[in-house]
Order: sequence, then C-alpha cells, then structure tokens
Amino acid sequence: MSNPNNNNAEHLDEAVMPSAEQVKAYLQAHPDFFLRFPELADEIRVPHEKKGAVSLVELQAEQLRERSAERQERINRLLAVAQQNERIYRLYAELNLKLYQCESIDDMTQTLQSSIEQQFELETVRLITFKNNEADTQEWRDFKAKRFKDTHFFFGRMPQSENALLFGDVKAESVALMLLGQEGELGLLAIASNEPGHFSPEMDTLLIAQLQQLMTLLVSKAMS
Repeated sequence: MSNPNNNNAEHLDEAVMPSAEQVKAYLQAHPDFFLRFPELADEIRVPHEKKGAVSLVELQAEQLRERSAERQERINRLLAVAQQNERIYRLYAELNLKLYQCESIDDMTQTLQSSIEQQFELETVRLITFKNNEADTQEWRDFKAKRFKDTHFFFGRMPQSENALLFGDVKAESVALMLLGQEGELGLLAIASNEPGHFSPEMDTLLIAQLQQLMTLLVSKAMS
C-alpha cells in the first residue's frame, strides 16, 4: 500500500521543480555556481556522441580544444590567402613594369602572354584592338552589348560561341574581360582560365582595374 505522505512529497517535488529554461537562466545569472560547488562539475554526466557520457569538465575541455582547432584553421586559411595575395601583387607589379617598356601592340601581346600564361598560370590571354573598325560587326556589337551593359568588365563563364569569338579553339572555363578606352573604343583584353570558378562576378576588381587603366594608356599611345 502506498504511503500518501510519499505521494504528496512527489507531487510537491514536481510542482517546485524548475524548468530547463529556469535552470539555464539561473546558471547564466550565477556564473560562479560551479566554483561554489566544484564537486558537481565531475558528478554531472553529459551525453556524448562518441564516448557515451562525459563529465562537465571533460566536455568543456573538448569544446575548448575544438574551438582552438577551428581558430587555428581560420588563421591558416588567412595566412594562405595573404601569401597568395602577396604573390599576385608582386606579379602584377612585375607585369606593369614590363608593360611600361613595351613600344608596340605586338610587344604588349607577347609580354601579356608570357606573364599571364606562365607566371599567373592561366590558360591564355588575347589583346584585341578595335582599329580600322575591325570589331564593327553585328556579332561583336551583340557581344559587347550583352557583356558590357554598365561596366567595362566581365568576370565569369560564357557559352562556347562567345569563347570561340575571343579565344578560338582554346578551352575557356571562366574569363576576365576588360574594355580599353573611356568608351571601350580602343580594344579588349581577354583572359581565360581552365578552372570554372577562377573568375567570378564576385571577385575583387582592384588590381585588374589598375591593369585596365594601364593598358588603356599604353594601347592609346601605341595606336596614335
């Protein structure tokens, strides 16, 4: 026969038992709780995916190790990006110096091909000049209207028909294009990569815009 006093005690315990949210709020308001009751940190067992159950201290130590590993991974990624950016800045500086020394369109083309294809390790580059209305065809007009609506730049992927217009049979999975001249009247610099994600609409344009400005000055001078 059950003891009514025990039943009353159980009902009383359930009535005053704090909810999980109340426990959470209490611990947040009293961060020194486990300092005052250190024995609980070892007694409390927390479910663990791999170990079954661990103490609160073990769980905290594991979480600290994981956060430390994540921070180190982020640092390593940032260092890798910084090293890559440093290499790119250096290559651009060398390319700009070489281009300054060019005296003709052919010199510029050879310099661009040597630097971009070999040092930048890209698929190919083409410098197309719009002299004598060579690009004044419907195909070219449609292409420029499509790719350069509000800007002198295009980065990303194109259909094979457009790739063939610029690069012939060379494989181009992604491209960087820049018109030369204030109105794009001088020509077009086209760079191709065999990697689909190498050039994308989200990429930073700082360095390539500087190259576009330099090429505009040099091509204008060479064509005058």
